[in-house]
Amino acid sequence: MTSSDHVILTVEHEGVVCKSDAGVYNAGYEKELHFLSIYGAPQQTKGIFSALASGKELTIGDDEFHRPRDSLRFRGYSLGYGKHHGIIWTDNLDISLIIWTSEQEKRARLRNLLAGHRVPYDPEDLERIERLLLRHGHLISLESWGRIDGYQCDFNDDAICDLLLAEIYHSAARKAA
Repeated sequence: MTSSDHVILTVEHEGVVCKSDAGVYNAGYEKELHFLSIYGAPQQTKGIFSALASGKELTIGDDEFHRPRDSLRFRGYSLGYGKHHGIIWTDNLDISLIIWTSEQEKRARLRNLLAGHRVPYDPEDLERIERLLLRHGHLISLESWGRIDGYQCDFNDDAICDLLLAEIYHSAARKAA
């Protein structure tokens, strides 16, 4: 599944069924679900959250998904006529995970992440920094469905500063010395 897919998937656990328009997960052996948007009756959305929070597997489409090691949060919104929208996310959102729905939002999330870790950089170099962090494993692309994407962030502030200095700002550092 890719983020450009505009699909509605079925989320199921022991007879409780909801629909999902977006989700972000690790693509490893055990697919850990980090963000899930679901629709159904209030009891259904809360039932899916309870199942995931208690460590039960969810079937989404044809795949099995698991709870991440992080704490989970749930927020429900009434849509009227007995329908409910639920959002499930991990506590590490915007700390070691970032998700976005547009390029502008992605750049804003990356800027916030770098600022939060006090990594000095030139905003004009944000795309180069993103590619560099992906290449060196400090950012790891997550799998998704719906119009959403995300990165898992493995940040060591000192290592990233050293990497930026060596790969991007090396000529500026020589001129200053």
